[in-house]
Amino acid sequence: MAAIGLGIIGAGIIVCDTHVPILRKLRRRFRVVAVADTVRASAARVAAMFGGKTAVHDDYRRLLERREVDAVLIAVPPYVTAGVTLDALRAGKHVLAEKPMANTAEEARRLVRAWRRTDRTYMVAEQFFFIPAFERLREMARTNRWPFGKPRMVELHQFWKMCPHTITKYYHSKWRHDKRLRHGYLLEGGCHTANPIREAFGMPRKVQSRMLSVDKALGRYDTLIANFEFAGGVACHLVMAYGFRSQARPILEVFAKDGTLTIEGGSPGIRFTAEDGTEWFEALPEEPDCYEREWVHFCDVVAKGQPLLVSPEQTRDDLVFVERLMDAAV
Repeated sequence: MAAIGLGIIGAGIIVCDTHVPILRKLRRRFRVVAVADTVRASAARVAAMFGGKTAVHDDYRRLLERREVDAVLIAVPPYVTAGVTLDALRAGKHVLAEKPMANTAEEARRLVRAWRRTDRTYMVAEQFFFIPAFERLREMARTNRWPFGKPRMVELHQFWKMCPHTITKYYHSKWRHDKRLRHGYLLEGGCHTANPIREAFGMPRKVQSRMLSVDKALGRYDTLIANFEFAGGVACHLVMAYGFRSQARPILEVFAKDGTLTIEGGSPGIRFTAEDGTEWFEALPEEPDCYEREWVHFCDVVAKGQPLLVSPEQTRDDLVFVERLMDAAV
């Protein structure tokens, strides 16, 4: 299998810290031929990580004109992602785009309609989809094989630590503080939060929610508290808080009549607790990591024609999910 010619649009922290190491590891699958960023020096820095033959552009449209570019990674601020993605699809490129796929649900809907008119692969880099514990949760939901009977309630606390005292380099990315980012960081971080529970339980209804701000620099809001019901009737209490100085790990709990299952962020498995106090832990594979798995899957879809596991419609629904929670608060 010949390596896929890849162009990278955007040369920020997520590209340098996450995507570059994986792409260097997967050199037999991907050949990075060009990098584009409005700051040419940033594009040059990323290009240098792949060798001297990698082209540099300060206009992504020049990158899209290159015939040797088969596919692109799009890692730009959410309020411009949809437009860049549309240009890439129209140029006949396969696309792997950072989430969220757009800045609003309506933008996402238009983008999905445009993609359907092409024959290109379009995938949003939602790495939570490839975390083994969430895969196991989806399997239980799909087969309706719950260890403690039908779920009655879901509780999810998601603390993303987006503050200057924890992950400083991400906090100080200028675009995260741009007023064009709808409702601040909540939409971007919220798509991660929504994906595992939406995939397992469906869309929200009967929403009661509240938004507030801890760190004004993160936008108008950085915290959301919501109570709602999934389409299948399961109740949910959800907290997304991104402005606190916290090292708390995300925790997802699914409650049923005869017990509870718990997924903690960073844990390589699921903990089960029966009503009589019996506990056990189901360990799940840790390697390869979820970021690498999404890249390998993207390659297999583009190069081998394998079915796309996480479609643009699914990631559109993640955005719609979060927007419903936010709109209920507004």
